[in-house]
Amino acid sequence: MAAAIALVGTLMASATTLVGTILKFALDDRTARTAAVESARNYALAVDAEQRNRIQAALTAVALLGENDVTASPGRTNSAVLALSSLGELDLAVALVRDLWPSGVIRYDVADVVLSKCFREGTEATAKAAAMVVYENATSIGQGDQHIWPLEPDWRSELPLSARLGLVGAAVDWLVHSLTSEPDRTPSAPVAVLYHALADDDPMVRGVVSAALVPFVEAIPDWYWAGTSNGGVITASELRSRLGDLAGEVVQTRLSHNAGMVISPAIVANRSLKWATPTG
Repeated sequence: MAAAIALVGTLMASATTLVGTILKFALDDRTARTAAVESARNYALAVDAEQRNRIQAALTAVALLGENDVTASPGRTNSAVLALSSLGELDLAVALVRDLWPSGVIRYDVADVVLSKCFREGTEATAKAAAMVVYENATSIGQGDQHIWPLEPDWRSELPLSARLGLVGAAVDWLVHSLTSEPDRTPSAPVAVLYHALADDDPMVRGVVSAALVPFVEAIPDWYWAGTSNGGVITASELRSRLGDLAGEVVQTRLSHNAGMVISPAIVANRSLKWATPTG
């Protein structure tokens, strides 16, 4: 009898311990779930607050562009555009660059910062808009001994096709402008960009580039070289070899025809191809 009573006591103690463990587990689980819900709520509130702060900062930046219907100073305008870019408002920033760069209000270095960020961090639509800005302002890419090109490295095949075609068009126009506006200097940087674009995945892009480079390469002397953005050198021999490799796969389109048509007169206008040292 005593043994039975002892056994019952042991069983009751074990049951009590088991129930306590189950209750503790349930309480801990409920506490953990409550904490997770609270953490998620706090995170959502933080994201919402950050978004509201960004919107407010963007509105403040836009307000810098003009007060009381008075146009903002160039310094204030450039600061506002940079602020929008840093806040991630790339679509608005690139739209302002498109409107204000042609008139000289936006400095070329500010345009470079904004456009580069659009290609690095923007959506496909942002990249297309940025490419259009570069194309429309191709004659402003070269800045004396310096230039801006918003791709690092010189070419990126993963960009949307329409953006790449816009950038190829910009590089061709940049080369034409360099040949005609500085007839005693040999273009280098736009040639390097076009050379790298020959590695693009799309035959249409390669066709436009080939149409522009073939007449140029036919005119350059053997000593010609083009400097790349990473400090490398592309020789005349490398240019000819690469174009020769692609000769059988070039796709002729209206764009490639136009590229060839605009390059040839520019080459005739340039006096440097037989004797000058290449420059940017």
